[in-house]
Amino acid sequence: MIYDKSITGIKNTKLIVNNFFYKDIISSQHYLSWHMKEKGRKIPKGIVIIIVLTIISGLILLTMSIFSFIVLISHGPLALMGPAFLLILGTTSILVSFGLYKRKGWSWSLLLILSGFGAAGYLLNMVNGNIFSIVGLVVNAIIIYYLYRPYVRKYFARPYK
Repeated sequence: MIYDKSITGIKNTKLIVNNFFYKDIISSQHYLSWHMKEKGRKIPKGIVIIIVLTIISGLILLTMSIFSFIVLISHGPLALMGPAFLLILGTTSILVSFGLYKRKGWSWSLLLILSGFGAAGYLLNMVNGNIFSIVGLVVNAIIIYYLYRPYVRKYFARPYK
């Protein structure tokens, strides 16, 4: 019998956590799923960070769209397509952040789509010579990777199919 207080790397071991003894925990996913059920499914810290970043980016996009509307209103309706796109993107970002906070499954899917399009846009910017777009590409790739973590999928009730 092996006793271990860490959660990582558990393979068919006994585990002591908070002075309680739990038998036959096969992997860390079992412990995390049990912990989420017992603790009322606390929101993961990574999701909190993503919510804050999404709200900030949504507010920046909304501000940019308002100022772009003001500047480009005299140039005709065709010039207003860019600010309209920024308005839609900013509104969607803020809706996604509220959906993430409320644990809505649609927000997980929509954030995955937004991050995929964001990563593609940053990749196109890099191809066009903007080397600093690597930061945005890496951030979107990390978000996509994080959304596919088993405990995040379980939090949003998105099992692997």
